[in-house]
Amino acid sequence: MNEIKVLLLSPLPPPSGGDSTWTVMFMENAPKLGVSVSLVNTSLIGQRSESAGYTYSLFDELKRAFYIWTNLLKILIQWKKTNIVHFNSNCSPKGLVRDYLSVLLIKLFSIPIVFHCHCNVPDQLKESRIGFYFLKRIIRLVDKVIVLNSISKNFISTNFHIAADIVPNFINLNLVGWNRNRVVRKLKKITFTGHIRRSKGILEIFKVAKDFPELTFYLIGPKTESLDTEEPIGSNVKLLGSMEHDQVLEFLINSDLFVFPSHTEGFSVSMLEAMASALPIVATNVGANEDMIEAKGGIIIPTNDSLALKNAIERMKDTNLRKKMSDFNIAKVKHHYTSDIVLNEYINIYKLLV
Repeated sequence: MNEIKVLLLSPLPPPSGGDSTWTVMFMENAPKLGVSVSLVNTSLIGQRSESAGYTYSLFDELKRAFYIWTNLLKILIQWKKTNIVHFNSNCSPKGLVRDYLSVLLIKLFSIPIVFHCHCNVPDQLKESRIGFYFLKRIIRLVDKVIVLNSISKNFISTNFHIAADIVPNFINLNLVGWNRNRVVRKLKKITFTGHIRRSKGILEIFKVAKDFPELTFYLIGPKTESLDTEEPIGSNVKLLGSMEHDQVLEFLINSDLFVFPSHTEGFSVSMLEAMASALPIVATNVGANEDMIEAKGGIIIPTNDSLALKNAIERMKDTNLRKKMSDFNIAKVKHHYTSDIVLNEYINIYKLLV
């Protein structure tokens, strides 16, 4: 068929990371596969756009909703022959109210809608009746639901009785395989990338680091909340703050192990970049983490469990074990998570709906 024209509702930076990184990569890669994209930017505004630490502002969110609806309507009217709407949502309960109204607006134009739950759905909804109600209404209206992991797929199947498709996040092929031979050396350098906050398991890293004075733990990312602890942080923990993306990738190249004890995730690009750098992984059983490494590219541990994290790091001192995990992660990324492979999954969904 001719070029597919996609109207994408998704956030751009700031803040960087997560959904906004996905948006940038999607818009860079889609044209290579015959997809033209028009974007309605759904980014945060006000102080929340500057840092994840700022609280919800009703005024800013109303202003944001008006901006989204105005631009959505403008593009729907002006951008002729749109084939498909790809709606990216983090499924927060308050955000789902806005998303529902947006979907109603799109339905006036009789364009197929792909609703992309860019999160771990049960973590976002938790026990929110409002969120559950509006997601249920959205699912009844849209033509296809995409999720990031099997946990979300099973949740939607059980609660809404529809089959969602799992489509993972992706990475550019030229980032894969840089670090293939580094794991042959002795374990020394352990790295985490992401927001420095409790929900990422940072306090567990602080605690466990004291049991490994011979190892150095490097934490890369913005500090988005206070992390006051009863005991001082060990001298072998290095808080490096935010870095440019190229610097982060360079740091992963020179690391020996990636730890990711997060309490909630959808599909972590940070962990994907570590896999692409041939690093073995220690990660918690949240979101897509287990889908990604399958207990073959790393060790899956429970959340908020410092002892399990300690034992996993101890096991990772085995060079042969890390080498096998490194090989698995490189192969997994090349065969499942490169941009061409994943974007073709989107294109196949689009073609079925058009």
